[in-house]
Amino acid sequence: MDSAKFEQLTQLLSKKYRHILGKSQSDTQSIETMIENIANYYEDIIGFMPGNVYWINNDCTAAGCNKNVLNMLGLKSMNQFKGLTFEGMGKVGKWTPEATQSFKRDTLAVMKTGEAKLGIEEPPIPHSDGRVIYFLTSRVPVFDHAGAVVGVVGISIDISERKKMELDLLQAKDAAETANRVKTAFIANMSHDIRTPLTGIIGMSQMLEEEVKTAEEKDQVHSILECGKNLLDLLNGVLSVVSTDQQLREEDIYEETFDLRESISRLCSLELPMIRSQNLSLKTEIDDALPAKIITDKVKLERIILNLLGNAIKFTQKGHIKLKLKLVSRQKEIMKIKFSVTDTGMGIPKDQQDKVFDQFFRGNPSYKGEFKGYGVGLYIAQKFAILLGGTISLKSRIGKGTTFQFVLPIKINPANKEKQKVFNSISKSLPANKPLLVSTKKSPTVLLIEDNAIAMRIAKNALSKTGCVIKPLVNGESALQLVKTEPIDLILTDIGLPGISGNELTLLIRYWEKISGKKPIPIIGVTAHAKNETEQECLNAGMNAVIAKPFTAAVAQDILNEFILGETKENSSVFVLPKNEIDSFELDDYPLIDKQIALQNIENESALKELLRILVNQSILEGGSILKNAYEKKDWETMQKTAHRLKSGALYCGAKKMEKACQQIECFCKEKHYEELKQAYKKLVSTFNETKKEIETLLQETK
Repeated sequence: MDSAKFEQLTQLLSKKYRHILGKSQSDTQSIETMIENIANYYEDIIGFMPGNVYWINNDCTAAGCNKNVLNMLGLKSMNQFKGLTFEGMGKVGKWTPEATQSFKRDTLAVMKTGEAKLGIEEPPIPHSDGRVIYFLTSRVPVFDHAGAVVGVVGISIDISERKKMELDLLQAKDAAETANRVKTAFIANMSHDIRTPLTGIIGMSQMLEEEVKTAEEKDQVHSILECGKNLLDLLNGVLSVVSTDQQLREEDIYEETFDLRESISRLCSLELPMIRSQNLSLKTEIDDALPAKIITDKVKLERIILNLLGNAIKFTQKGHIKLKLKLVSRQKEIMKIKFSVTDTGMGIPKDQQDKVFDQFFRGNPSYKGEFKGYGVGLYIAQKFAILLGGTISLKSRIGKGTTFQFVLPIKINPANKEKQKVFNSISKSLPANKPLLVSTKKSPTVLLIEDNAIAMRIAKNALSKTGCVIKPLVNGESALQLVKTEPIDLILTDIGLPGISGNELTLLIRYWEKISGKKPIPIIGVTAHAKNETEQECLNAGMNAVIAKPFTAAVAQDILNEFILGETKENSSVFVLPKNEIDSFELDDYPLIDKQIALQNIENESALKELLRILVNQSILEGGSILKNAYEKKDWETMQKTAHRLKSGALYCGAKKMEKACQQIECFCKEKHYEELKQAYKKLVSTFNETKKEIETLLQETK
């Protein structure tokens, strides 16, 4: 190098030296001293950084690090670190093979791509002082003047305290959930132990009230009876709060297609006895623009409406209650409906209006004795409205009344026939039709077990229209004795009975039948819960089927047709889990598309074509992709929900094989039969492809 070039480099180094270190006398320093000072300067900065800093050559050997890395590995000097491979570092630091390979793999990836990897949460590794450390690491490439990667710099921040907090929170969450499950189990067991003697007290008091002679004695016994009933109401209220909390933690939405006006009519009919007892009137107004059928979580929607109606009736002494449904907006397959319940009652003070949706809040405390309740009705209504994607609010004036309204996004059933109906008032009962059951030589005897007076009345009314003989009882103990002494053709039992439950009663009957050599009696469970929450437990107990309340004449006819006459209609209201279907993968007996069934559901060839296109282009395509991702991630909950949704669409389109394949997926996910699920998923993918081809062929033929 000539002297001129050397002088130029010396001046450049001197300039950089002054810029970096702020020294003004660099001209008196030798080149070696300036370079050493600059190196020491940067080593000091890196050495005292709070995290771990290290740099690796492009041959994956250690080039340097700060003091934190040396301390972690238990090394005394930089020379001990330099030249170590990842395997060497792992040996010195006592890393696991998995941690060693993870560090090496990420470093090689940065070298190969020239792209940084930021915010990587590393596997835990030991510190030389005995601690276990968690790091959050960023690795960035180092380039030469030509742009080639010559190494990697790693910067690791100790997040051990954060991880400890996360683990502590997770443990606390698990402990809280365990405690809550224990609490729920305790209350459930306690309710059984309390309700059994309490219902005995009520029953004996009723008998005693009929037998005593004097007015004073009757008054005393009646007081015992009323106290017993109040205690039972209190117990049921506590259990309602517990079960509601369980439901609100489960944010699953179970969508189904149903007739909106029929649902409103039935809900209002349930409230009519209380309306009449308080000399009120019930008015309803349903927008003509609303379709006949909608798709949403029917159970949650009806619970909101019933809670609001019940609340309005409770606080209205005279006047009327009005339920109004209005279409707010409609876009393609989604519409918004505003539901409002207006009363002419006492009104809510302004200082309480922002509290009425709080759990356990009561405007009139129980000790005043004016109104019963536990302060959970409006709380439940708000929670369910939010779960369904809506909002709820109120307007009220003291002495003038209150209006509660909620707006929900609702799916439109593609198969809707726009039937225009207007319900100005709902006060008619079912028409007095002739008995529907005419195919048996003698009327069958049905044992009906129900402890709720209104539910019993509704069920008896529905069964009476079929022409059967009804044996009504209010508890399982009496029912068990009757079964052993009288011929019974069919049993309908509420699941949540006082004393022994419906499931326990079923187990006892099945055991008695077995040891006595008796032919099994068909047993149907009746539940106020969503069927999917209780059906498997009931079927495991030995029931033949499960139905959801309310009990209608149509449901009664379906049950008798199936379990007395041996006839089953395609769209029966009765849920029966096929005995062999869940364990079988033979789906070839089902047609890919049953056009006749599809047209029964849709009744319009043009609408059917459109639905089939949706099934191919949306359900199979998008749903199949969701199922594939969920299967690969072992996200069984998403698989179950998606299969349930696809099953409904397949059912309406007559895609029987796809419907049954989805049902298998749903059942296996729910029952955690993961080995069987693998085979079922392969079969479902094949069924998707077959169904898609079949629909495409049908659409081509009908062009």
